[in-house]
Amino acid sequence: MITPKAIAGYAANLYTPDTEGKYADGKYKLQVRFPKGSDEVEEFVKKLMDMHDAADFGPNTPVKDGDALESDNIKTIEFGRGHYMMTFKSKRLPTFVDSQKQKLVEKVEAGDHVKLAFNMVPYDAFGGGFALYLNAVQLIEKGGDRGVDEFGTEDGYVSTNKVAPEKLPTSDPVDANF
Repeated sequence: MITPKAIAGYAANLYTPDTEGKYADGKYKLQVRFPKGSDEVEEFVKKLMDMHDAADFGPNTPVKDGDALESDNIKTIEFGRGHYMMTFKSKRLPTFVDSQKQKLVEKVEAGDHVKLAFNMVPYDAFGGGFALYLNAVQLIEKGGDRGVDEFGTEDGYVSTNKVAPEKLPTSDPVDANF
């Protein structure tokens, strides 16, 4: 299956497996957000949920409604508002391509716009459900605004180092534990 265009979220374990911490599972992972409202996204989510229900995969679904998140972390709640959120995982490093299906040289980072190729796999643990196994990542667009468009201009310090915006260092905006 192929996702509609999504916004990459937490991507720290996209190129190296998650091997540290309490919930480490040795898998490559990418968390993504799908903006609600478009016909393509709504149809995709409905299709996943219909497949889940028809296969009786159990009570757990990887589709999280960002508007229904409960968290002690206000950043996590704000990050999810207006989106469906999903985490895709793999035991092996996924394939990375650009918008023209050429091998990707740059790394996918939080805020990038991507499409994902994946499989749905049922599991029995924790009451049952299905996992989204990541096969490939297609980078559609680098960056997005990463929040910079929300700033106005201010009087004050002006950098003398004129670095092109696409060369500025980036970081994941939120370790949204969804």
